[in-house]
Amino acid sequence: MKTTISSFLSKSNNIKNEIIKNNFEKVIKVNKRNPFNNKQFWESKYSTKNEPLNWYILFEEFYKKLGYYFSKKDNNILNVGAGNSEISERLYLEGFKRIINIDYSKEVVMAMTKRYQTLNYNIPYFEMDMRMLIFDESIFDIVLDLGGSDCLLCSRSPLSDYKDFSHQVHKVLKENGIYIRITLFKNLEKYDIKQYYDESKFELKETFTTDIKGDRVFVFKKKELITI
Repeated sequence: MKTTISSFLSKSNNIKNEIIKNNFEKVIKVNKRNPFNNKQFWESKYSTKNEPLNWYILFEEFYKKLGYYFSKKDNNILNVGAGNSEISERLYLEGFKRIINIDYSKEVVMAMTKRYQTLNYNIPYFEMDMRMLIFDESIFDIVLDLGGSDCLLCSRSPLSDYKDFSHQVHKVLKENGIYIRITLFKNLEKYDIKQYYDESKFELKETFTTDIKGDRVFVFKKKELITI
């Protein structure tokens, strides 16, 4: 029995997809043991921790490697799952004055609002679920996600939650807007991303591992949906 090129490629793709699926399921299984999707966990942590929780990429490396995406100081930037990371504050001090932060922890929203009022910095924080963004369509140039969506991988329905979030990001981004996603899950590779990011909505521009902390960085550009 002859094996055609098309059947061989089809079989190879099926095997690859099965490997991807198994790897993704392993990621989910491990992550569900973590408390990071539990709102009470974050309320408790932020009520006792005043110093910044910079678990992800340091600002110096962030700005050095991703700074060319921040070409205009008047870019509208949304930082989802912002926590009390210093990224937004450092960007603000670099001259980016149009940054909005959201987090679903009331504790951190109150704490950061108080901090920036004291410093007289216009860096707004809002309590909001990243799966249900209450912003108009096509208003942000950049969406930053420094681990916010990692928490969705720890939920009871990670695939569904991620797709909901992906839809929201696409909705609020302007045409050709940039979505920067940084994850601690080092085994979350390009093909795993395709399991929950719709390729009709986003183009993967680049991916790399950070030098210092070893985070995985994915940069996407919004695609415009074609309607007939």
